[in-house]
Amino acid sequence: MTSTIPTSDGASAVPPTFSELLATYCDDAPAPSPISLTAILTGRDADPMKLIAYYRTLGIGVTRLDDLLLINDDKTEEELHAFQCAEGIALSIASDGIFVFFVP
Repeated sequence: MTSTIPTSDGASAVPPTFSELLATYCDDAPAPSPISLTAILTGRDADPMKLIAYYRTLGIGVTRLDDLLLINDDKTEEELHAFQCAEGIALSIASDGIFVFFVP
């Protein structure tokens, strides 16, 4: 379920920071603002890209940050991939070539 950047010998490293993840996978993409999962789940903020709603359509209930990693267990999902970061969870949206960054 956890996605980390592998080390050169193939072992999993400690989760990278979000900045390190962007440096590895994105050329010059600006870092997106973090999105508070708690604010979405409590109704204080809207789900800007409707990602939590999309998870629900896949049968994944998101109640905590680590639930976002469950998308990696769906072998049919090609659009989203979740990465654990030191500060939260980053979602890569393949068709848009962007990352969305969730924090607690």
